[in-house]
Amino acid sequence: MKVFFKNSNFRLFATGSFLSSAGDVLFYLAFMTYASNLKNYSLAISLIAISEAIPKFFTLFGGYLADKTRDKFKSIFNLALVRCILYTIVGLLLTTKMSDWNLVMCIALANFISEHLWYLFKWLSYTFNCCYLR
Repeated sequence: MKVFFKNSNFRLFATGSFLSSAGDVLFYLAFMTYASNLKNYSLAISLIAISEAIPKFFTLFGGYLADKTRDKFKSIFNLALVRCILYTIVGLLLTTKMSDWNLVMCIALANFISEHLWYLFKWLSYTFNCCYLR
């Protein structure tokens, strides 16, 4: 806790990570609520659950990639930027007149990609913090 209050860079990084995690939870809840209003809602919710679950099986590879990454801070920034762009696209898709199922499929795909990037982000953050706090 001492590092959090004394190191402003670490405080910004930790706060940003917390806000990103909170945003992910809110996105997931909103997406589930949207999908639950569809006719075949059980299929839509299953697709969402799959898009959330499959990336967890690849976290081992994320750890390997994180260890091999040279410029961890730049990679963390780029991953966060790509995730921001993905969620901006999702927000724009929600304003279109796309059919419900096409929209759910597009959002599930964006979520699938974002979850892969999130687990790599977490591994990079962990290795970055371990090196940064020494």
